[in-house]
Amino acid sequence: MTFRLATFLYLFALIAAAIAVFGTSGLVVAAMVLGFWSVFFYLLWRGYAFVLIGAAMLLLIMFFMLHGLCYSLKSPGGARCVKNLRQLAWGVSKYESATGNFPPVGDKANQNSVPCSWRVLILPQIDQQSLFDAYNFAEPWDGPSNRKQFAHIETEVYECPESDVACHTNYFAVTGPQTIWGDGEPRTLREATDGASNTILLIEAAGRGVHWTEPVDLTFEQALELLTTPLPADSTDGHIVDYGYFRKPGRVRGVAMADCRVRGVPVPIPRDLAVALLTANGGETFDENQLDAYYSGGELDYGQIWGVVIFVVLALMPGVPAIKRRIWPEWVNQPGAVSVEHGMPVE
Repeated sequence: MTFRLATFLYLFALIAAAIAVFGTSGLVVAAMVLGFWSVFFYLLWRGYAFVLIGAAMLLLIMFFMLHGLCYSLKSPGGARCVKNLRQLAWGVSKYESATGNFPPVGDKANQNSVPCSWRVLILPQIDQQSLFDAYNFAEPWDGPSNRKQFAHIETEVYECPESDVACHTNYFAVTGPQTIWGDGEPRTLREATDGASNTILLIEAAGRGVHWTEPVDLTFEQALELLTTPLPADSTDGHIVDYGYFRKPGRVRGVAMADCRVRGVPVPIPRDLAVALLTANGGETFDENQLDAYYSGGELDYGQIWGVVIFVVLALMPGVPAIKRRIWPEWVNQPGAVSVEHGMPVE
């Protein structure tokens, strides 16, 4: 068996292309391609008719492999965060039903005149009655008793699993006179005249350095910036959404609407659209199709497209007689073998 320089160059190119397309699994895929052609030529020498079956099987394998790449890589991403946001939104809704108002926020977020976070006030509504009972409402969130009790207590419902800081919350109310929470005055769901399904109740944000018991949330302008500013590729904020193998991934920020639905908002979105989502009674007209339009599926990733094209071309090269003679080991032309070009024994 004689290997030419062209053979080694072909092997290197095939493996490199396979790794570029399939990652580390590309080594296995490249081995499968080489194995197929070895079996193909072996059967062809002996004139077996069912060699065509092998070719058909290869085409089917490649079809399903590429089909899986295009469609199975889509991931909802942040499923746990979606669950957390939904649970918190329902907790706020139950609190409003029980008391007649949303939990107070801002400087008026208090009980017994001491500031207290809405995240503490809704603990009974999210099945955390024991934590609620342990909280000392007579002192601030960082008072001696509360600090001792809660400084190191983690609550999964207030933390995104992707967060690298324990005890810090990822979920915030949006405060301001134009929001559904208001600026400390009692508010109800009925005041969301723009529609509960069109008004943001809670928004997800990472890296804010806020303990979950701390009565700190986001202002209208801060939330507006979150929705209108692109997320850096290396950011731990937001979630990556894979739109398919041939498209670049996008990033979304989780929000809970006032009707307790949870959705990912593709960022960035235009300022006027963000304002419409954040205001409760601004009178803006909002159509969900406007937001859906920004789920464009991501930009085409031409690097991935060219990678697949090059891999497919390299994988099929041994089937081209003129190329096969240059890149395949010489044993394919041993006496008794069937010529790929003419189907006749090689003398």
